[in-house]
Amino acid sequence: MKHLESDTAIKEALLRVMRSRTLDSVSVAELARQAQVSRTTFYAHFNNVYEVFQALIGDYMADVQSLDGRLSDMRPHAPRTYPDSNGVADGPGEARPSCRTGCIAIPYCQKIRSAGKYAPVVADPRFLPELLRSDHSIDREFFSERLAGSSLSRRQIKALCVFQMSGCHALATSGLASEGDWPELQETIDAFIDGGITALGKKHAALTGTQAAEQGVS
Repeated sequence: MKHLESDTAIKEALLRVMRSRTLDSVSVAELARQAQVSRTTFYAHFNNVYEVFQALIGDYMADVQSLDGRLSDMRPHAPRTYPDSNGVADGPGEARPSCRTGCIAIPYCQKIRSAGKYAPVVADPRFLPELLRSDHSIDREFFSERLAGSSLSRRQIKALCVFQMSGCHALATSGLASEGDWPELQETIDAFIDGGITALGKKHAALTGTQAAEQGVS
């Protein structure tokens, strides 16, 4: 329990410091002092400050809704709201317990718009590149079963995930996202993504059918 408490204290300390400081200006000594732990304790958890930043990204992404889950929410449901990272409702939709901790799963775009206490992490220019380098984007959060069933290679699927996440991130942090028609914008983007995946599935089905027909003839 004490080990977990120290881990949490270090991460919370970095969140506080990053409200007014850049990540690369924070030293291990300062972060340990802010967390009220010794440097020895700090190094028992993390090798450097950047690892703490990476851990915060992992925590932040823990309740992001999968792509398949999000697209299924485009079907008619009773109106609900997605809570932000502080537990405040922000945006209509159908939230469902599909994240690994059993909590309410939230679409990626909505997470970026309502970052809550993680706002300094999301605002850091290293957030998106680090997220795209990690496995959060393809192995857990955005790997679509529908894409996995297509003829696309893992590299092609990764490229589509990077394209999708980068676009969602850009939109969610733009001036457009601050206007009152966000639900309509998000539905438009979701429909665009859904249409693209559907088209890829049809292409794969047609290709498979052609190959089967050719094998039958031969």
